[in-house]
Amino acid sequence: MMNPLKKDIDDLLRFQQGIDTGLKPLEITKLLYGDLTDEEVLEKLAQLKRTRDYLNGFFGFPGGNNGRK
Repeated sequence: MMNPLKKDIDDLLRFQQGIDTGLKPLEITKLLYGDLTDEEVLEKLAQLKRTRDYLNGFFGFPGGNNGRK
């Protein structure tokens, strides 16, 4: 059985890969899932951005805060 957190992260990465290859959010929806709205895809991309921003800040990548608040 797959870890639910891993599935969520994998889904977010698929969305980003679709955007990186030049697909529009609605195209990603139709190709990968077929049942999500354009708005839901955009929310997934926003969630991925928030996650990356947090991790970049926590681990000290450029623009991060090295885990300090």
